Amino acid sequence: MKARAFSFLLLACLFFPGFSRVYGQSRTKVVSIPSVLEIEVIIPLSIAKESNLSFGYASPGQGTGYVTLTASENPQRTTSGVATLLPSPGAVYAGKFRVTGGPNASVNVTVPTWIHTLIHSSGSANLNLELTTPSATL
Repeated sequence: MKARAFSFLLLACLFFPGFSRVYGQSRTKVVSIPSVLEIEVIIPLSIAKESNLSFGYASPGQGTGYVTLTASENPQRTTSGVATLLPSPGAVYAGKFRVTGGPNASVNVTVPTWIHTLIHSSGSANLNLELTTPSATL
């Protein structure tokens, strides 16, 4: 009996090629499955230097003096204390870095205080570099 049913099914498939497709579809049931998909794409931060920091020419005095640059495309120099700006400013650049990453990423740049000892004929003096910047959002 099984052999006869198999032969009949085989002949039906040969003579009616759409039969197997229709037969298979009649037993198919579509079931919807609700699902939630969450994807978090993490874009790393990158930093690239675009220009160096240069205060130009300044003269120290006896005591503490400061040269301050504004953070802009055309930085302005100011002094306080015993520092003096020389008539020829030399190269004056605000250091510029480009930080890129994902949108709405918070960036806080912190640079440690850098101290360099300058030695000259009448002794030595310390050159302190303090950089401050507010945090920013990309």
